[in-house]
Amino acid sequence: HGCSYHESNNESIPGIDSGKSTSAEIISSYKKLTQGLATQNFALINEWIHPEYGLFIIESHGAMPSMTQVFNVAGWKNNEGGNFFEFEDMKSAFPVQEEELPVVDCNSPPWFYSKEGCFIQKVNTIKNSEVWDYSNVSDSEKEKAREAASAVEWTLINTHSFKCYFTILKGKVYLLFIDFRR
Repeated sequence: HGCSYHESNNESIPGIDSGKSTSAEIISSYKKLTQGLATQNFALINEWIHPEYGLFIIESHGAMPSMTQVFNVAGWKNNEGGNFFEFEDMKSAFPVQEEELPVVDCNSPPWFYSKEGCFIQKVNTIKNSEVWDYSNVSDSEKEKAREAASAVEWTLINTHSFKCYFTILKGKVYLLFIDFRR
């Protein structure tokens, strides 16, 4: 978890509809995404994967993050051999609130955030994290992750389970990163 959040500057990235995306578009996509999770519908989840960037799945079992770039979640296995739907905490559903994202608070167990729920903000909190530099991906995947991170416009945090990083490219919502780390 990182505590520092930085606004992104998407002005120079081709295809980004900067300033045109709305939280309603992202929230609607997130609700459909959670329906796909609840029904274990791989095809529905795959609709939000960008054809060039893919989806970067971040998890951790120890000190260092593990990151995998996928273009189809059906074939992905986590570090323990489970599939995309075997994260028990993904079943925590909250209404999405558009407001400032919570920060990590080590004195607030069990979730360790400053507030509880599901929050979305038009901010890019992954771009400066450089998590790919500390993960197990190849140099070419690291470069693709940097490009994808630069395209992120919206960050969503479900304090019980995961973080999602979205953008809208050429009028379509994409989930570029999902971070399952605690």
